[in-house]
Amino acid sequence: PPGGGLRYEELSPGSEAGPGARAGQEVELRFTVRLASASALAAMKKGQEKGPVERGEIRCRLGQSEVLDGWVDGNVDMEEVLGGWSCSLVGMRTGARRRVHIPPGKGFRERGGEAAGSNMALFFEAELRKLL
Repeated sequence: PPGGGLRYEELSPGSEAGPGARAGQEVELRFTVRLASASALAAMKKGQEKGPVERGEIRCRLGQSEVLDGWVDGNVDMEEVLGGWSCSLVGMRTGARRRVHIPPGKGFRERGGEAAGSNMALFFEAELRKLL
């Protein structure tokens, strides 16, 4: 499991055939970032959650901070936060979906954004689209 307070849950295991993603491997992801506050958690359980803080599709290397290609619908610099939690996606197979709990300090840190303040806990939901 990842360190630094990161936790995750498998939402869908994806393809049973083929290898899982490795640290440093280039991958394509579809993702959504949501707030992980108590009120956001309660709304999620009731199916009344608000829209995402951030969403997009990117190509990156797991465990590194560089976005190689793709798009992000939001105003947060994904390269600022990517290196801190992309290690939690190691082992995912193509088509797998995972929800990662990102503790304060590994998310948007000092800068924050319009929808999420600095050092807020977040949920990052990712679908591994392709191993490259």
